[in-house]
Amino acid sequence: MEENEKKEKKNTKVKKYLTIAGILFIIFILLNLVGVPTAYDIVFSKPHNIDLNSNYNYDYNLYSSAHSREEITYSIGDYNLNGYAYLENETNNLVVTVHGIKDFADYLLEEDIYFLEHGYNVFSFDCSGCGKSEGSLNGFSQGLIDLDKTLDFLNTDERFKDFNKYLFGFSAGAYASCAVLQFDKPNVKGVAAISGYDDAKNLFFEKGKQYAGPLAYIGIPLVALKQQITFKDYLDIKASVAIKHSNKKVFIANSVEDHTVNYDLSILKQLEEDSNIISLKVSGHSHSGILYSDNAIEYQKDMKGKSDVDRARFNELNSSLFEAILDYYSSC
Repeated sequence: MEENEKKEKKNTKVKKYLTIAGILFIIFILLNLVGVPTAYDIVFSKPHNIDLNSNYNYDYNLYSSAHSREEITYSIGDYNLNGYAYLENETNNLVVTVHGIKDFADYLLEEDIYFLEHGYNVFSFDCSGCGKSEGSLNGFSQGLIDLDKTLDFLNTDERFKDFNKYLFGFSAGAYASCAVLQFDKPNVKGVAAISGYDDAKNLFFEKGKQYAGPLAYIGIPLVALKQQITFKDYLDIKASVAIKHSNKKVFIANSVEDHTVNYDLSILKQLEEDSNIISLKVSGHSHSGILYSDNAIEYQKDMKGKSDVDRARFNELNSSLFEAILDYYSSC
């Protein structure tokens, strides 16, 4: 009798543990099936509208009297992107600027004006799901697809096909500008990449580890599947591998204190010993802070939360960085 009661209790405990294990397994599956895709979609949901009255020089109207541009809509297959052409200089050199994740073309408006005022023509564009462009921002590889198709457009359109193309990319745009070298596009003479990541395929996971620790491992299979379905062959292209494939001399700048794209994940980290790389490695700058002068960075800190701001001072570019880029472009 006692022996039967002991067996019954033991069986009850085993059933209890199995039930708990089953519940935990179901929770794990649900986290993968529901939580991970939801988190992914939230990260890459349509960017917020940009406040044109902010302290940053996002507003083209601030420059329109001095620099005219043509707004262009062009197809990349199933939908259209919006581009902006500045063709005021008597030159066949065109800088194509590529913005970062969840930004839009005029995030780099100050840079566009800089290249214009130093003798280049400029073409910028809103990536998929950003600014005025159609489509969706599907992940860290989207900019590569958009740039690939944009260069196809520029190399066939009568207005741009004979121009020498010089790519300038920031963050996701830096990745795209280097990774697109895998495709041996004609007329691409040089690439300047600022604060770029090397591997779009694994960046979501690496960023997940940064914010969620070991929990990031939960969603690896589904994220991998979702990205593979969305990006196909584009997904496996690493910027550093594309640069080596092209055998082009490329300009890369990064801050070792970049906490948005950790330096270990950067393009420059993978190519520190490559003789084909012209590099500028700095410290004391943030992911986007590398674009601005030390004076601008200090001024931005001082004016945080204030409205009476000198925009020109607030947005003064990093002269040593951009002079180095001009020197590099002229050598290509």
